[in-house]
Amino acid sequence: MRPYLTRRLAMSLAAITTAWLLTSACQQNRTLHAALQEGWGTITGQVVYGGDPLPERKPIADVKEPACLEKGPILTEVWVVDPKTRGVQWAVVFLKPAKGQTLPIHPSLQKPLNEFVTIDHPTCAFHPHIVTMRVGQKLLALNPMSIAHNVVITGFRNNFNIQIPPGGKHVFDLQPETYRALPIRCGAHPWMSGYLWMFDHPYFAVTDETGRFTIKNAPAGTWNLVVWHEAIGYLGGAAGRDGKPIDIKANETTDLGKIELKPTQ
Repeated sequence: MRPYLTRRLAMSLAAITTAWLLTSACQQNRTLHAALQEGWGTITGQVVYGGDPLPERKPIADVKEPACLEKGPILTEVWVVDPKTRGVQWAVVFLKPAKGQTLPIHPSLQKPLNEFVTIDHPTCAFHPHIVTMRVGQKLLALNPMSIAHNVVITGFRNNFNIQIPPGGKHVFDLQPETYRALPIRCGAHPWMSGYLWMFDHPYFAVTDETGRFTIKNAPAGTWNLVVWHEAIGYLGGAAGRDGKPIDIKANETTDLGKIELKPTQ
């Protein structure tokens, strides 16, 4: 290709890129301006178990290594249900914009508060069992134990198998891979498993030990809410991947009440 044609092609590509960036920035500014006029609100709720009997956590029979049992037996984590409230821990709840929509982000949440999100191995189990983070954050894996662990992350754009020695750590610089569960496991201990979720906005939460969650400074208006749990996938099945619409009230708390998960759906 002749030099002047190469220069013209480069200039054309640069102009197209600049125009796309300007259009994207204008769309984001319009979305934020509209959200500032509508206001912001808080979302709360509780994810509860919708079946009987309630599942009980049991020791994992495959755990034999003495170092893994120093702090007691390793219990199953697929269903962690509070017997008093029926609350389900480790459910992921998040807003998902419809196709063609842009989710406004509150001015105070434009950037993540922390550079790192931590996953730890205080025993032969991942803690937390479900890790959530924003695009741009890095995953810090710690191993305070006296034995090595292998952190294996499997995704479309992220595939790692990193050994972390006793007392060691490793920083994962992840590629954006949003709105899907990335399995995490340990190559040295097959019962160790968890999930990683990555989002391009801050409106997500993982339910606590009583099944409760709170999402603050969410944009007011009608937005889709998604609920996911590793045992059943998306609430509502495949159609639940896009969530169900909820109305978020400005300057108020929108309490969604009890959201029931059934062991089979």
